[in-house]
Amino acid sequence: MPGTIIHKSLAIEAAELLRERINTGEYVDYLLPERRLATDLGVSRPTLREALTILEEGGWLKHKGRQVRKIVPRKTPRRSARHLRVRLLQNNSGTSFLNEHLQTLEFLAEHLSGQEVEFAVDTCPGCFTGKPDAALERLVNQRKADVWILYMTTESIQHWFHARSIPCVVLGSCFAGIKFPSIDEDFAATCHHAAGLFLSHGHRQLVLLTSNRMLPGDLVSMEGFRQGCQQRPSREGVEMHHPIHDRTPAGICRVVAGLLEQDPVPTGWLILNSQTYFTVASYLATRGLRVGRDISLISRNSDPYFKTLVPTVAHYTRQVTRMNKLLLQAVLRVAAGDSSAKFQRRVTSIYTPGDSLGRWRKPPLPLPSGSVGPKWDFVHPTEKPRRL
Repeated sequence: MPGTIIHKSLAIEAAELLRERINTGEYVDYLLPERRLATDLGVSRPTLREALTILEEGGWLKHKGRQVRKIVPRKTPRRSARHLRVRLLQNNSGTSFLNEHLQTLEFLAEHLSGQEVEFAVDTCPGCFTGKPDAALERLVNQRKADVWILYMTTESIQHWFHARSIPCVVLGSCFAGIKFPSIDEDFAATCHHAAGLFLSHGHRQLVLLTSNRMLPGDLVSMEGFRQGCQQRPSREGVEMHHPIHDRTPAGICRVVAGLLEQDPVPTGWLILNSQTYFTVASYLATRGLRVGRDISLISRNSDPYFKTLVPTVAHYTRQVTRMNKLLLQAVLRVAAGDSSAKFQRRVTSIYTPGDSLGRWRKPPLPLPSGSVGPKWDFVHPTEKPRRL
């Protein structure tokens, strides 16, 4: 019957479209629920089920549960990885040795290893200076690569690779004007969610504490936090503070001291990295303020040592496994000749509640008023104190 032929054709087209989206990494691990998937493809659910059956018979999907379909990992054909040379450029800093980053290196080494595949990590101090051109030229000429992975690199490095059209994938976010495939956390969604958490706990004076480095992810975080403050029913009376520190313990503490002198004192603070969180939390303790009761803190990222802190830390954790899979897909696409910037993937982080986020209460004065002797501006122990 004509109707049957048309229905079968639609199912095949839907199956091909799903297969293409799986290959490009749009769907990872699991497909969407049937209702959402049918709406997304613009087909009926019976047609979708026929398409899913085609993919299951072809070994692309595995049926788990009532409507849950798991994507079967595809082994990359050996010919696509032939003579593939992949190098990762990173800064030799403490961030490079975080557990999450080490997992990424292990994942890449496992999936990009073989007799005809080369994967290596380069830490070139000269590339991370104010004038990296000469060091980058030597690096690229001496260590040939089909694809470069840029991790925690500076704006100058990204512009250098972009100006020479060298195939790259950015593990992170691209600076303005850079058109490279990139894999990063969805910082906009994370910070939007954090602002909502503060508002739902009664906080109205909010802080986004950033450094003067201002990476692309920090700019996205700022915009997401601002939108989270504005697009809530309870946004009336909400004020967002955006102090900037110089990334030193002394500089961070001076910024915190300035916030504590404001009237009213901000009580909901989003900290962008774990190192800053430790400094802020410990300095608040020296001022007699209790995290989670007087000042609420949320960390944008995680840290293994958070498990040792009291109170427990409200924070976000990146989905490392999913980001690693997307990174591998991007590398293989670029190696195959697709260097377009269309492969921009942002992965939502997982929120872990903690006692560092509490309901709003008016914070006590950290220091008693009146004549209590000389007041000292905070300084790092290695610096000379300055009397005010």
